[in-house]
Amino acid sequence: MRYLIALTLFSFAAATEWKSIDNVYSSLFDYGVVSNGSGFFHFALCSGGSFHYLYYQRLNVTSGKFYRHGFYVPGNCRSAQIGVQGKRIFLLYQVVQTCPVGAFSCSYIYLVESLNNGYTWKNPIRLEQNNTNISYSYNPLLVHDPSGKLWVAYKHFTRESPTLIKVASKEPNATQFANYTTLAVTNQSTIIPGGLAFARTRNGSSSMLHAVWEVRDEGMNFLHGIYYSRSGDGVGWSQPAVVGETNLCDHTSPLALASNESDLHLVFTRTDGAKRGVWVAYTRDQGNNWAGAKRVSAPANYLSTSAHICTAQRRKRLYILNQDQILEKAFNTFGYREIETEQMFWLGNPYDKDLKDCYTPHVVCDDKTVLLVCKVNIGKQNYRLIYRSHRL
Repeated sequence: MRYLIALTLFSFAAATEWKSIDNVYSSLFDYGVVSNGSGFFHFALCSGGSFHYLYYQRLNVTSGKFYRHGFYVPGNCRSAQIGVQGKRIFLLYQVVQTCPVGAFSCSYIYLVESLNNGYTWKNPIRLEQNNTNISYSYNPLLVHDPSGKLWVAYKHFTRESPTLIKVASKEPNATQFANYTTLAVTNQSTIIPGGLAFARTRNGSSSMLHAVWEVRDEGMNFLHGIYYSRSGDGVGWSQPAVVGETNLCDHTSPLALASNESDLHLVFTRTDGAKRGVWVAYTRDQGNNWAGAKRVSAPANYLSTSAHICTAQRRKRLYILNQDQILEKAFNTFGYREIETEQMFWLGNPYDKDLKDCYTPHVVCDDKTVLLVCKVNIGKQNYRLIYRSHRL
């Protein structure tokens, strides 16, 4: 198989070899992965084909053992996200299906929860339950606090309204979402939202929610900007402010946020001439002040996309994993970067070679382990996830 040949390119100390999740997925669209800080990594995956499923998986990185549970989804499953708080597991996902009225396509966001580490699950809860219009909710993201309270950021529009960036919350034992709040309204036809990122920080007894999103002008100007807002309760939000330069004439999505205590790191991709690189902006004070963005990307002949980010607070390290394309060779490769967070100094790429045909890479870390995950095509619209981990 093609990906097995590519695996032989990698060898460096203190890391496991690449391994594959035994399951084969038909048309694996999206997946999310998080750590619970105790040696387990949890996955949410959307798979298509003749039937559409949402899968939950749990990986023990020490033993390599997996546990899996599948849900049938009545439509196209997209944008799988996951959160873990103790034995409580949140799965958030988008379903594209025919609208209740008419022959239009609608999109809804659902949440399904487990209270016993994924062995049994509650019935799904839909966002925007009271919205009976032909509507489209998509790109959901979630954060939670230690009590199990959940906040979801997402994009939403109807045939009668422009695209909105919204936030809603759910108490641990509630049966529906509440406190719907609009962060941004795209009231010009040429303005569309791009990337969206969501995170939570804590400083002593004070916590803060953070949202970052991209706005792109698809009219004559092709202007781009990244906007930021924060909230103490998820209801009252600060006036959106531009992060970095205004009117960036380049791509800035996708966006990803990583947080620990009061530090917040934002990773995005940005075009410099014909090349697209990875950039990082950061704040030390829960979003009061943002430092200028720094480029941390690979060589100039790389086109960098699909960046993901995580922080290891104890080690004062920032890890970035992204999909790179070598322009001269026209294939996708694997970029992995380690950054010291005090001075934001790029420590380099721990790998001496890149993995070919790596798609939608993810990096997840806690204070003990870094997990790297890639989607690989094994032919005939079938995919596997491969992973490797190393200790910190």
